[in-house]
Amino acid sequence: MERRDFVKYGIVTTASAASFWGVQLLNPQTAAAAETAAQARPSLEAALARCLQTGNACLGHCITELGQGHQEMGECNKTVQEMLATCEALLKLSSIKSEHAKAQMKITAQACDNCAEACKKHSAHWGHGMHLACKECFDACLECAKLCKVA
Repeated sequence: MERRDFVKYGIVTTASAASFWGVQLLNPQTAAAAETAAQARPSLEAALARCLQTGNACLGHCITELGQGHQEMGECNKTVQEMLATCEALLKLSSIKSEHAKAQMKITAQACDNCAEACKKHSAHWGHGMHLACKECFDACLECAKLCKVA
């Protein structure tokens, strides 16, 4: 077999196998564009991890404020705990490629929206450098909810 026959045979075999397995072969430009697009938007897992991180900081802030008698932090405390529970559940389900992840995304999106709404009530203080943990949590929840809704 000549070299060009070997190359031809390899291309045909690869294309046939890809077709059999339902794989689309991308040209290098399309593959690069797809990779760039994927890198440009944060992944759901990264958004969930950010929600967990900022949510725990917000929860600590809420507990401190409640301990000082600031009862207005009660709703924020409740919603951030719910958000943390749903984000953790979704992160676990998505990491094992569970069939239940899609249903959990709807619950997580709602919990993130509720948490963001509770955090937003403290937005008047953000400009004064107060309740910044709530601002970080608010931003993370909005991004996570958005990704849960489009996934």
